[in-house]
Amino acid sequence: MKKIILSASLLLLFSACNVFKYSGRGDLAVANFKTEMPFQLLKDMAIAIPVKIGTSATSFFFHFDTHAAESAYNAGSLSDNRHITFLGTSSLKISTTSGEKIDRQYYNADSVYIGNVLVTNASLLRINENRDKKDTVYPNMDGILGLSLLRKGIWKIDFENNTLTFASSMDSLQDVSDKIKFAESSVFDIFSTKVQLNGLTEKVSVDFGTNAGIFLPLEDMQKMNSFGKAEVKQSSKKTAAGISSETGYRLPDERVSINGHTFNVRVIGSKNQTEAVIGLSFFKQFRYVILDYLNGIMYISGTTKA
Repeated sequence: MKKIILSASLLLLFSACNVFKYSGRGDLAVANFKTEMPFQLLKDMAIAIPVKIGTSATSFFFHFDTHAAESAYNAGSLSDNRHITFLGTSSLKISTTSGEKIDRQYYNADSVYIGNVLVTNASLLRINENRDKKDTVYPNMDGILGLSLLRKGIWKIDFENNTLTFASSMDSLQDVSDKIKFAESSVFDIFSTKVQLNGLTEKVSVDFGTNAGIFLPLEDMQKMNSFGKAEVKQSSKKTAAGISSETGYRLPDERVSINGHTFNVRVIGSKNQTEAVIGLSFFKQFRYVILDYLNGIMYISGTTKA
């Protein structure tokens, strides 16, 4: 029995090493940098930023996802790009929206331009998406900008002017004197914070890859004093893998307390949700958000948009 357990543990270790062999690759061409670029807020669901692969002048729209460990590209958009070459496959699976488990296929992008910042030899997961459904399944997605690339700097997302700044130093950011600390990152670089919601205290992870305000496991939402007033309806859950439909419980106008500050928020719960997250529709009310991956701190502006 001990031999079986040991073998299983070693197999898991080897599989994990296989992931780490390809995951998180990518080198910044310069140590000190700052670049600004416009972004699109797509159907109130996702932030899409222009990214260039290789020497082509064509920009591809990558979704900004603070909860995705890997960056990825859509094979339907970049299958013929000569700057992307196969690295290898990991036996650790990822799930599609249909629940299918598929292998992780890693590819190397020899040059990725985020604004004018060059990242060389970046590893990307391959996503096989039906481009004919891009407007209804996952609008305008050519790829995902996940933590493997996000953690390389500091990001200011300006929701007033729809501009994004990617920099190596907090000192280079402008108009941030009213910033308020919102969350801290874990060892996996995912930002999280504790919130108080009408009788419920919950740790939530920051997820710009979902369009929710606060999305809770149903059993947690049921602990809220106001749960009896929740609306029940079919809702759409958007993740990096696409959009799925599920029965949701919704409280459209709740008050949430975070680090001594109180805000309005829409709360959704589902029995299929396994983790408490706070998403894009909450953060877009602020003038700006700062994600300082280098120091592990997230900030919001002290005032909301006019």
